[in-house]
Amino acid sequence: MRFPSRVEVEGHLAALAEGRLSPEEVSDWARPFVVDDSTHPTPTDWEVWQMLEALIGADLRVTPNDYLHGVADFEKWLADFRRSIDD
Repeated sequence: MRFPSRVEVEGHLAALAEGRLSPEEVSDWARPFVVDDSTHPTPTDWEVWQMLEALIGADLRVTPNDYLHGVADFEKWLADFRRSIDD
């Protein structure tokens, strides 16, 4: 498995913030890169790694009907990620 690029992570994060992908879809996409160490190379991009760790929690719920994170959180994650990769 190839580790995702910054562009791929940013694309998934933008789709999440814009509502084009659900929190479950993005979490499911990010999870194998973080959880299954045997199927991917060691991450070399700290910003990508940190965002993948955040994205696996995008679908966390505080009640059966309410997410822990919402659109405002995803927009902030996206802005922070873009700022971190521009530095």
